[in-house]
Amino acid sequence: MARIDNLCMGCMKDSGEERTCPLCGYREGTPQLPPLLPVKSMLENRYIVGKAIGVNGEGVSYIGYDLNTNVIVTVKEFFPENLSGRAPDSHLIKPIAGCETAYKEHLESFRNHAKSLARIREIAAISPLYDIFEGNGTAYTVSEWVDGVSLQEYLAANGGNISWEQARVFFMPVLNALTALHDAGLMHLGISPRNLIIAKDGKMKLVGFGIAAVRMSRTDLQPELNAGYAAFEQYGYEGSQGMWTDIYGFCASLYTALTGKALPAANARSIHDKIALPANVVLPPHVVKALEKGLEVSPDDRIRTFEQLRAELSAAPTASTMTNTATFVAAPQNGKKEKKKNGFSYMLMAMGGVMLVLIIIIILIVVFVFPDLLPWKKGDGSNLTQNYVPPVVSSREPVSQPAITADYNVPKLIGKGYDGVITNEAYSRFKIVIGSYEFDNSVEEGYIKAQNPQENAPINKGDTITVTLSLGPLMRELPRNLKNRPLNDVLLELYEKGFKKGTITERYDPNVEAGLVLDTEQSSGSKYEYGTRINIFVSGLKGAVGTGDDNSGYPDE
Repeated sequence: MARIDNLCMGCMKDSGEERTCPLCGYREGTPQLPPLLPVKSMLENRYIVGKAIGVNGEGVSYIGYDLNTNVIVTVKEFFPENLSGRAPDSHLIKPIAGCETAYKEHLESFRNHAKSLARIREIAAISPLYDIFEGNGTAYTVSEWVDGVSLQEYLAANGGNISWEQARVFFMPVLNALTALHDAGLMHLGISPRNLIIAKDGKMKLVGFGIAAVRMSRTDLQPELNAGYAAFEQYGYEGSQGMWTDIYGFCASLYTALTGKALPAANARSIHDKIALPANVVLPPHVVKALEKGLEVSPDDRIRTFEQLRAELSAAPTASTMTNTATFVAAPQNGKKEKKKNGFSYMLMAMGGVMLVLIIIIILIVVFVFPDLLPWKKGDGSNLTQNYVPPVVSSREPVSQPAITADYNVPKLIGKGYDGVITNEAYSRFKIVIGSYEFDNSVEEGYIKAQNPQENAPINKGDTITVTLSLGPLMRELPRNLKNRPLNDVLLELYEKGFKKGTITERYDPNVEAGLVLDTEQSSGSKYEYGTRINIFVSGLKGAVGTGDDNSGYPDE
């Protein structure tokens, strides 16, 4: 258990006496500007509110800490900003004048949705909801904090995409969980690589639940539609929402995991609907077919149930060869399939092909048999490269360069904490990846020290910004307060400081309880290189002398 006064409001872990957390880079005293709840706010005399981790049309999510159970949690506050506001110098939320009825209706939806989620907390691939309570004129939920990385981050750190064999292990349990979710009368409607978390145990969990009104257009709430993952019907067009809507988000996320590419927004696909697999991606034919059916734009043409999708994804391949040239063709906007080309069209195509071949043959004959006929040839028969003289351009008439157009300018990331950057909605339109790590005495560990492209360069949505992350100083001070502490606590602090576990040697000391650290071989307070193995002496039972198993669960590397 961390000491409460040492809790970092960025990660809810013990940051010791450091003002800048060595684990996440959060700076003590960083203000959380209104209308968000201030950090260290207390709810129900039980939950400490930390840094905001997400905002949408429904409300705000914060990292939190449960004082009763001593665990990190996710706290969600119903706070639709277009319907309500927070009173100055207060935690109280009030509806905007004229929005009272809409606020009340959506608040009731929030409570009912939370109660339904709480009833299915036993489903392993869904983050469970622990508590629901009201206060400050609104309602709150408390759910599991999944310690891990999003699928989006995982892909960025692992080459951009994963194989079907690995994806199957991640995704199939989530597919089973979605079946149970819909059986309970619930929908997610926001499945995307940002809401799929790879936990530290290697399993995938679905997070980021919200009421239906925030996941569709044309409601009182600001819509949260994840472009490339929200289905066509969520944009307010014809077609009801149901299991098939989450099937689209699931398949779009699976497509991204397998290809490293995001689909165009569904409303754009209704016009230009052909999607080809990248040439370097090889998938079993039955997986391609399942994705094709699950990514149909028209909800009427899409796979309708999770049972059907599971059967499609689990089917044995019908041929021994694998495909990497398949093209997904979903339904056009009018819901009709493309008609096959008739015989006359094929005849025209054939004639065009013959003419093209004849033209190429004539060009080759002129080039190799009658080269002097070419305008750039000299009478001496020398080659094109030697005789070609580029035209002289007068300095008075500069050559005009095509204007470089882009959607955005590259933001300044240097000096910012990496964890804060990748969780900041302002940067979510770009793909931010770590290109390298460097030791630096002047830049704190976990902070960005270089970026490419540079600040203010033109950039488009979805483009990659590669950053260099500081590892902090190469030489680290060995903590002074390691004696008479449990071995696991000492090992955790050593890892956080950049050291590795060395040998664990037991020694009997009648004055020190077994299992507590007696000392380290290296001198506390002295500086050692990052990654140095620290040899530890631990108090053991009488007669214990020598090196033994530490049973700490911390790896040697």
